[in-house]
Amino acid sequence: NIINVPDDWTDKRFYLKISELRKIQANEGDRIMVLDGDTLCLKPIDNFFVDGYDIILTTRHRIDTFKINAGVWGYIKNKKTDDFLNHAASTITNPINWKPYYTLKITHPWDRARSLTNIDWPVDQDYLEIVYNHRHDLLNNINIDAKVYVHENGIYNCIVSHLEHPAVKQVDPYIVHFKNMSSGKWK
Repeated sequence: NIINVPDDWTDKRFYLKISELRKIQANEGDRIMVLDGDTLCLKPIDNFFVDGYDIILTTRHRIDTFKINAGVWGYIKNKKTDDFLNHAASTITNPINWKPYYTLKITHPWDRARSLTNIDWPVDQDYLEIVYNHRHDLLNNINIDAKVYVHENGIYNCIVSHLEHPAVKQVDPYIVHFKNMSSGKWK
């Protein structure tokens, strides 16, 4: 399903993903993959979900300020992930809810994201970055016993500006995530 951004959501576009995911009609055990609109699958993604894990995250192929990019991730529909999405929505709108997230928001390296009230950019990425950092102990951190698997090294989230980018050949990714690395147009 494509989630279009309603006109009145201009100051909370990235929160929209978390908000809308909680409304998806899904059955227990359904696999839900969350992809930004600027992604392209190059190979079958049959192995994206890993047995025994509730939440699947992806890292970038390159070194960056943050390891996680929220443009490609997924979860298995169950009570744990319902609680997880509810916690995400609650924390994004009330950062004091989870101290590590709060700390990131007030010390964020990007001015645009250093706000406790901005739920537009990049709140979903920030939240998933904190989940990544605490993935081995979510139960003690947020009282959710979800198991998190991480696809490392950009194999499912190779961030490039165009398909001819050298990283595409080097990483041989399943999914490329187009990011405009310059002020020019997409190729």
